[in-house]
Amino acid sequence: MLYQVAEQYDVQIVATTHSFDMIRAFYEFAPDASRRLIALRFAETGEVVALPYEADALEAVVEHAIEAR
Repeated sequence: MLYQVAEQYDVQIVATTHSFDMIRAFYEFAPDASRRLIALRFAETGEVVALPYEADALEAVVEHAIEAR
C-alpha cells in the first residue's frame, strides 16, 4: 500500500534502518524500479560517504546476506 500511495502522489519513500530483515522486506515488496539502497559510511577521513546499491547489487546483498547496513 505504501508504494501505491507514493506512486499516486509522485513522491519518494525515504527510510532508515539497521535491520537486515527490513532491507530484505523492502527488496521483496518494492517495485523493481524502486529497488535502490544507499548505505552511509564513515570514510577514513571522517567524512560520511554514500554507497549506492542499484537493483542488481541489492539482489546480491539480500540473496547472500551481505552486510550493507
